[in-house]
Amino acid sequence: MASQTVGIQEFQENLASFLEGKQTLVITRQGETLGFFVPSHRSADRNAALERVQANAVEADALVQSWGASEEELMAEIESIRRAEREKSRNGG
Repeated sequence: MASQTVGIQEFQENLASFLEGKQTLVITRQGETLGFFVPSHRSADRNAALERVQANAVEADALVQSWGASEEELMAEIESIRRAEREKSRNGG
């Protein structure tokens, strides 16, 4: 199943439906990727649940690779976004 890109506001407004869904989401703000939402549904069948998590992880890895970024570059970008957000909140923005 392919991932879906949603803005942070849409994600917040539709959180309940996304929590019930099966779609992996790429969450963005102003075109910048903030993170991923990978649903993990409760299941009496532990093996089926683990298979879903593994499939979602493979999909997330493929998405990151499609950007042409290494894991280190991705983590550095995430940290940069977090730092900017912390600084923005400290400055009242």
